[in-house]
This record gives sequence, structure tokens and C-alpha cells, in this order.
Amino acid sequence: IVDLLKIDVEGGEMHVLRGADKLLSEHRALFVYSEFVLASVRENDPNLWHQHKFLHDRGYRLIDLEMNHTRYSRETMKFPKANDRGMVIAGDAVFVLDPAVNMLGREESQRMAAIAFAFGFSSFAMSLLRDAGLTSESDIAAIEQAMRHVRFKKRLKDAWQAVPGKVDNFLRGIYRIIGR
Repeated sequence: IVDLLKIDVEGGEMHVLRGADKLLSEHRALFVYSEFVLASVRENDPNLWHQHKFLHDRGYRLIDLEMNHTRYSRETMKFPKANDRGMVIAGDAVFVLDPAVNMLGREESQRMAAIAFAFGFSSFAMSLLRDAGLTSESDIAAIEQAMRHVRFKKRLKDAWQAVPGKVDNFLRGIYRIIGR
């Protein structure tokens, strides 16, 4: 069993998936973490849809998209990049062997839970721990208790990320008052 199949081959991801077809069809990979493009650069290049269809047909579920890749701009800008969002062109996709449609053994469920925790899918991980039945209820309760505490760094990050929206709302209110 492969816990995590990581694929980042600059546009050749479907070649890797096709090469791993036996592994994937036999449900011997728990997670697939793959780079993707949203729009094909060249005609007939595979994109996210192709990966999703291929993996879905083999019992995998798409559970996350990370859109933190460099963004695309149609032309060279004459102003700082900070003044342009750019367009999303690529990212990373996280697929999991879907426990709703696949029978998982106790060990596979336990291993899948560990990876789910590492990716931050805590509630999914907790359900897998329970499904596996290899962790005592007291240990599960202790994990849940520890997870009730939101780390300061995460709270600070969340507060910081909320600032642009609050500034935008404030400015919209001012514009309404002064009639712009």
C-alpha cells in the first residue's frame, strides 16, 4: 500500500496516473497529491478534469484544491505585480481513496487517518480512526480534547486574513456616505 502518491512532473501527470493504473485500480494508494493545470496550454493537453475523471473512475474523491501556484498574466505588466491578482492557471489537487465507496481494512483506515491529520482534515481523520477501531476511545477523546484548542498562530493568521475584507467594508461605508 502506498500512503501518498505525490505527482509533480510539469504537465505529465496523466502519464504517471496511467502508468500507476494497476496500483490505483486495486486501491493500493490511499492519497494522491497531484499538480494540475486548469486550462490546457496546448491542444489536447490534459487538465484537472482529466485527472479528476481518471481517479474518480477508480474510486477516488477530490477533497481539496490548493491554488498557491504562480498566477498567469496575458502580458508584461507596467506596474507592480502586487497590483494584480493574476489568473489561476495551476495548482495542486488532493484525492483520497473514498471510504464511502471502497471497503478499507483497519490498517488502511488508520494509515489514512494519519495522512488526513497531516493534511489538516481533522474531522475526516477522526472518523477514520473510529472506523479503524485500533485506537482506544480514551485516546480518541484525548485527541479531540487537544484539538479543541485553536493555536495562537492560526488565530493570528485568520485575523490577519480578515483585515482586507474589513478594510473593504469600511471603505464602502465611507463611499456610501460621501456619495461616490
